[in-house]
Amino acid sequence: MLTCRYAEAVKHAALSVGVEAEIQWVHSADLEKGKGWDESRRQMEIIVPGGFPVSRGIEGKIQAARYARENKIPYLGLCWNAGDVCGIRT
Repeated sequence: MLTCRYAEAVKHAALSVGVEAEIQWVHSADLEKGKGWDESRRQMEIIVPGGFPVSRGIEGKIQAARYARENKIPYLGLCWNAGDVCGIRT
């Protein structure tokens, strides 16, 4: 599973600087239904991996990006041109 590779990369990066990463998975489709926000609001950063089909959970991904931007939470959107969602232009 590709998302497991992202989690492993985060764990290894954290260990390289002497900390331990604690990962909380929240499905973007749940965010669309109003579920999972309590867990999301307790996080220090948000990573949104891409997924297929692209249309599945897209509104939840956009909501997570908006929440991170509006609350100044570090955000990493992988794939599907996440910079455009956050208003970042390169």
